[in-house]
Amino acid sequence: MTLFPGGGLPLHVFEPRYRNLVADALAGDRVVALPRLEPGYTQAEYQGRPPVAPFLGVGVIVESERFVDGRYQLVVRGVARARIAREHAPERTYREAELLILEDLTHAVTSAAAEALAGCLVELSRCLDAEGARALGRVAALSDDPARLADHAAALLLPTDACQDLMGELDPQLRVERVTELLAELLLSARVMPAGRPS
Repeated sequence: MTLFPGGGLPLHVFEPRYRNLVADALAGDRVVALPRLEPGYTQAEYQGRPPVAPFLGVGVIVESERFVDGRYQLVVRGVARARIAREHAPERTYREAELLILEDLTHAVTSAAAEALAGCLVELSRCLDAEGARALGRVAALSDDPARLADHAAALLLPTDACQDLMGELDPQLRVERVTELLAELLLSARVMPAGRPS
């Protein structure tokens, strides 16, 4: 579960502490941050404050539905990359932190790198089922922005660990090249899941 800038992420919220978070966000600016828990935590640690990855996505709740039992169905739209500067002392049931919003470096992606990424996606689309190919086609519509295309393709096709690494990469050229490499590996293995995400 990785929220890149410009991406949309559906969320089903059922844990009480996160229901409290959503309620407070909806009553305010609707902004939420979605960090990834570092691997290796225990169930007991999960109920507390296990370590989280330093880089994360920040988004705005653009759609919300509250069920009678208190659960929420949300769509969160990514607006920025961020790094955790410091975590606040616990005052609420959920965790809060001060974030540093991150910007991509200003230099553009080369046409060769952009074309390599686009070509890899075209080839991958031929290996996917109909649903996966349609999803990839929607992502490919972002071809005029290679860095954004790389982010969205990663969110659709790559494992969470790879997406987390890409969250902290602020050089668009390097990000596009890395996504292309990983997608080329998927293409070579030709191992895809029925829903369209490679295994």
